[in-house]
Amino acid sequence: MRKTNSLKYRTAIGEFVPIVSKLRALATGTLLLLLAFAGQVQAQECPMGCTNINLSLDTMKNGTVTVTPAMIMADMTANGCDDLSVVLYDQFNRKLDRPDVNCNYIGQLMTAVVIDGNTQNKCWSNIRVEDKAGPNLGCVVDTVYCTELPLIEAGLDRFPSGMAMDNCDPLTGYPVIISMDYTEYPCDSVRFAGIAIRRIVARDRWGTVADCNDTFYVERVPLDSIVCPADTMYECYAADTLYTTIDGKKVINPDFSGVPSAIVDGDTIPLYPNGTICKLYGSFNDHEWEICGNGKKIRRTWEIVDWCRDTVITCVQWIKIMDTLPPTADAYNDVVATALPHDCQGKVVFPYPTKIEDCSAIKSVRVEVEYSAPGHQGTPSIFSEVFTPGVAVQTYLPAGWFEGTIYITDACEQTLELPFRVHVLDETPPIPVCDEITQTTLDPNSCWARIYATTFDDGSHDNCCPTLHFSAARMSDVTEARNYWETNLKTIFGLNNYNRYYTEIQKFINVWLDCNVFGDYVEFSGCADDDQVVTRVYSTCHIERVYDPHLYGSSEQKFYCNFTYNGYAKLVDSLKTADQVGSAIIDAIEHIGDPEFSWNYYSECMTQVLVDDKVPPVCLPHEDVTVYCDGVTYGNGNNQYAECNSQASPDFAFHLGSNSAFDNCDTCKYWLKLDDVDILVDPYSYFSRPNIKENCSDYTVDSTTVDYDDNCNSYSERTWVITDNCGNSTTCSQRVYIKHRSDFEVIFPKDTILTCIQNMQIDASPERLGEPIISDDDCEQLGVRYVDEEYQIVAGACLKLLRTWTIIDWCAYNPDADYHGLDICASENMIASASRPQINRNLKDNGDGYMTYTQVIKLINTTPPSFTDTTINVVCASDANTCEGSATISMSASDDCSLAGDLKWTVLLSYEGGPEARVPGQDVQFGSTATLTDDYAVGAYVAHFIVSDRCGNQAEAYIPFYVGLCKKPTPYCHDLIITLMPVDTNKDNDPDLGMIRVWASDFDAGSYGYCGQDIVALSFSSDTTDTYRDFDCRSIGQQQLDMWVTDEYGNQDFCTVTLDVQDNMGACTSPDNANGNIAGRVVTETQEGVAQVNVQLKGAGSNPINTGVEGMFNFGTMPLGGKYSLVPGKNINPVNGISTLDLVYIQKHILGYEKLNSPYKIIAADIDHNGSITASDLVQLRRLILGVDDNFKSNTSWRFISSNYTFQNPENPLGEQFPESYDISSLSNNMVVNFIGIKVGDVNGSNSPNELQKTEIRTNESLTLTMPQMTYKANDVIEVPVTAENFNNIDGYQFTLEFNNSELSYAGVQPGVLNVTAANIGLNQVGKGIITTSWNEAESVSYGKNDVLFTIAFRALGNGDLEEAIQVNSKVTAAEAYNTWAEVQGVDLAFKANGAIASNGFALYQNNPNPFNSNTVIGFNLPEASSATLKIMDVTGKLIKQVDGEFVKGLNQITINKTDLQASGILYYQLETGKFTATRKMIIVE
Repeated sequence: MRKTNSLKYRTAIGEFVPIVSKLRALATGTLLLLLAFAGQVQAQECPMGCTNINLSLDTMKNGTVTVTPAMIMADMTANGCDDLSVVLYDQFNRKLDRPDVNCNYIGQLMTAVVIDGNTQNKCWSNIRVEDKAGPNLGCVVDTVYCTELPLIEAGLDRFPSGMAMDNCDPLTGYPVIISMDYTEYPCDSVRFAGIAIRRIVARDRWGTVADCNDTFYVERVPLDSIVCPADTMYECYAADTLYTTIDGKKVINPDFSGVPSAIVDGDTIPLYPNGTICKLYGSFNDHEWEICGNGKKIRRTWEIVDWCRDTVITCVQWIKIMDTLPPTADAYNDVVATALPHDCQGKVVFPYPTKIEDCSAIKSVRVEVEYSAPGHQGTPSIFSEVFTPGVAVQTYLPAGWFEGTIYITDACEQTLELPFRVHVLDETPPIPVCDEITQTTLDPNSCWARIYATTFDDGSHDNCCPTLHFSAARMSDVTEARNYWETNLKTIFGLNNYNRYYTEIQKFINVWLDCNVFGDYVEFSGCADDDQVVTRVYSTCHIERVYDPHLYGSSEQKFYCNFTYNGYAKLVDSLKTADQVGSAIIDAIEHIGDPEFSWNYYSECMTQVLVDDKVPPVCLPHEDVTVYCDGVTYGNGNNQYAECNSQASPDFAFHLGSNSAFDNCDTCKYWLKLDDVDILVDPYSYFSRPNIKENCSDYTVDSTTVDYDDNCNSYSERTWVITDNCGNSTTCSQRVYIKHRSDFEVIFPKDTILTCIQNMQIDASPERLGEPIISDDDCEQLGVRYVDEEYQIVAGACLKLLRTWTIIDWCAYNPDADYHGLDICASENMIASASRPQINRNLKDNGDGYMTYTQVIKLINTTPPSFTDTTINVVCASDANTCEGSATISMSASDDCSLAGDLKWTVLLSYEGGPEARVPGQDVQFGSTATLTDDYAVGAYVAHFIVSDRCGNQAEAYIPFYVGLCKKPTPYCHDLIITLMPVDTNKDNDPDLGMIRVWASDFDAGSYGYCGQDIVALSFSSDTTDTYRDFDCRSIGQQQLDMWVTDEYGNQDFCTVTLDVQDNMGACTSPDNANGNIAGRVVTETQEGVAQVNVQLKGAGSNPINTGVEGMFNFGTMPLGGKYSLVPGKNINPVNGISTLDLVYIQKHILGYEKLNSPYKIIAADIDHNGSITASDLVQLRRLILGVDDNFKSNTSWRFISSNYTFQNPENPLGEQFPESYDISSLSNNMVVNFIGIKVGDVNGSNSPNELQKTEIRTNESLTLTMPQMTYKANDVIEVPVTAENFNNIDGYQFTLEFNNSELSYAGVQPGVLNVTAANIGLNQVGKGIITTSWNEAESVSYGKNDVLFTIAFRALGNGDLEEAIQVNSKVTAAEAYNTWAEVQGVDLAFKANGAIASNGFALYQNNPNPFNSNTVIGFNLPEASSATLKIMDVTGKLIKQVDGEFVKGLNQITINKTDLQASGILYYQLETGKFTATRKMIIVE
């Protein structure tokens, strides 16, 4: 047995710890106590002894048993056996979830493990699983009737499927084998006839056999339970299936007709055929009698003999076989024949019926037809004849429809009747005779006429039928309907099928016309309703009914249609339009040829119907009308005082005096009151249409109006002519007289004070200064004129005009009148001016047709001329002898008041900051333009232009210009021989590389400039900063170089030199053959060195190297044979070289307008590093430009590619895996490995890869954005439209918009002609009052000054002025615009008032000249006089120069000398005021 863990056990009983503590303290007796205690514990362990068992499942429920420890353990009574469990494993050593054994394990040897939960001791046992029980049979003892023994013997009482179930397989049955022994009792056993022992055997799938013996006591059948079979009857047609042969006789099978039975306990037990077990014997005897046909009557006598009880039971059963059904045959088809024309009778053939069947013989077949014979109308005749089997019957019948019946009778007098119809067709149509012309007169009261179809008949007749029917229709209706159907059916059927079924289609159309177009009569309404009428004449003898309107409605034609075409008429009638034609029309066409229809029942004739009306219309005109020309009522109405006098208005005294507060008008309230009805009279509106009466037809009304006019009084006469449709006409007329009244009203123009008159005819014209506004001149004949009197005055004005207006109504004006009274004051509110309040300028004529008024016009002007254009043309000095250049400076101006010829110019000139002086011959000029032109020595000049208008107002402008030198300097140079110097790059005191630096000045042999200009730069290229070159071991040999010479004005020329590089000191021979150098250079695509590239040499254990401005790196003394990998990286300053111009190029590439022309640019455009260039790259790059993101999301700032890599497809480099590192599998010698650096996002190469700054293509032009001047109040929502003065050929722009965030908060942006949305706006610093924006298009666009580019909205937080609160600068995103030539422009902001730039606002202009090498002029514009600071900084932001000062409103200029800066290359200059800030670039050349 395994040792028990005593520590765990003893701790569990809670006694070991204190005992052990005491034991450890004892020095004596320890061993005895420990042994005694251990013995006590050992005695309490359960003795683990397992035995092997056989486990039988035959008595277990559902064949499952749970194995328990008690079934395995040898001793369960010992102490400590209270926590035992069993774990089972099958014969494959797989552990069971539970210790349950079922039938699936029968035959297996399983392993059981008993585990003591207290000690974890175990014992093992083998279990063999058995099943000793076979299938479940369950033997029974039962009592049965002797007649049930066959059922028992077959086992159908307990095993109907022949299967027995098993305890281990309840769902699967096992076959049973049944055998039975029967012992018959002697007849003296009254109740039981015998005993049956049934043996049942079954075997399950494990081979276990079960058997059983069932015992059945067999009981005799009670005699009183025996019953005879019931009488029955069968149809003779089924007799052959009922017979069978018994004992050599053919009899009705008892299985069909029934047998005697015993009914015991509700079960019916047949007693036939004979049973030997029951000792009951049944038999029968038949006696037959023949009846009609194949029928029989059978008397069947049954005898049942009980052998043991000596009893015979007799019963009689009657069986009948009868023919009670008539014969069967096919339906008999209708018979059609054609009547002969001479006697109207047709030969009718009746075929013998087909498929006659009956169980008896057929006695006879007869045909019978009832018809009406000619000459015997009303008395029916009957044709009847018996068929000879298989032979047709024929006879002659008159034309018409007749009913017939076929009678088929069998031997039992059962008769089948087959109805049918006989149609003898009359295919000879009637002969129509109609009136050729019929005339009718419309009823004078109803204007309507109806003509019945019978009216058109003139002796129509038929050869067979004495009764005819007539219908009529308009020829136009017939033609329209026929054309309609023919057109649509051609479309429905197609032309080929239409022609194929043409005959049937025409029949269909004729039936449709019969049922839908033709009627009992035609109607006419109006004499214009003449038409041809088609009359159809029908024979009606085929119709079996007589038309009765009470039964069949008011339309005899409908009756005829329905009963002629029967159901077909309903089908046709339902097809009202071709839209309904589908399968219905196809059915109609298919049945149109059925023989039951005769299509020759009618014929047609034509009649022309003339409709007449003799009564002319009646015309009743209205009375003549007289009106005033302005609509005032004439006559005895309320407005009868249509003149201005004391009767009309009590406040009107007389014309010679005035009763008003004005000097030039009177009052007449009633005269003014008449204006309420004053309208422009249209004399035609007073005409009233005459009352017209016409008895019948429609009529036309024509009118002519004649005007009689003497210019003032006139009348108009209108004559109406009424003509009805029959040509009857009548006339009547009415006059309208127009009476003149002069009451026109005038509002004269106000007195005017002008600030400018340039052209008296235009600027002081009535179109500009106002014309009389005339109203209420409905019929006046007015003439208007004015006369001006001009007065030159000094005080307060330049000019005064008295303009006298005169207006005359020629219909009321009397030129011979000595006096014209005051006109009427129309309004008290309209005065001439504040200085003439007693003069009313709103007057109404008093009726005399004469009115005069004087308007006062003054000219006052204080606005000076404004400059419109400046032209500067300077030609540099190119002659070394004179050192002079030419300059032409032109200024243009205009004035709001003076003409161009009235402008006077004064021109002054200063040189190099000296005093101004007049220019002889050019100092005084007149006109719109002044020009200064001459030859000037090299230097800086300022032209001062002063222009004055004719009122003495002045404007002045200062125009700086510079005459430069353009004579190239002369370069002199010589060749050089150099030797490489040993260089210890790894600081081990062992030179490992040969290098030398050569300066361009080393090749100079005395180069010089002209006109006193010094040589300021010697370089190896046109870049004046390219002053030296480094050479190493790779350069050994002769090199061809260019030495460039640059003077103070930037003029350049070069000479070519030869440099011989030699290694005379052995610097390029490494003494250490075990090491080599790995060096190289990182350059851009344009071979500019990339600085600050972190180059790692993996596999060397050396520190990374950061490249310098030349992009060079060198890893020295690398062991030869080593495996290395060069990995360059740079991820700083992601915005370096990035602008909206890059977005322009990338978008053009995406759209295919202009592809990027190198693989490196394409890689640079893959912003999101996903291997393709899409709109996603544009979105990420714009977010960086706007300052929304501060780095690339999924890319580095730079990427690098080995320079010796050749792209497989340069147009799609992203489709291949290009190397971004360089692997050296085994270093064998010194190696030079170069990389091409790609600045991500910069596709135009504007980045600065090192400390050396580069220039860009920049123009002196700026994109000037404009906003309207506006003020705002707190809580206002301000929508600011942004326009541009010069938005020409622009590809894109970007800038920073700064606003006063204490007064404004950003509210959103709306697109205009540019699609500027929220995606074009950066809001990262909107809380600081800064918004960034970037926009571009794939193709350049141009817009006018009034086109709104976009609208930006603000919400006002306080009161303020927009011009003072907002500016454009480069604080976050540089203010730049890009034109179609990829030139970079500045972006300025100006403000407009009344459509013109009110002030240029704050603007910083590009310095001129730029680049420069001596001095340059920086111009700027201020919206108001203020202090300002100009700062000049280098690319690192270091302040180089600062200028502070007070500056005037408008244009200001500051001249900067190169000597003040002590710098070269790219510099930045920034202008700051209290409200605005702007920054630009400038370039200094050596």
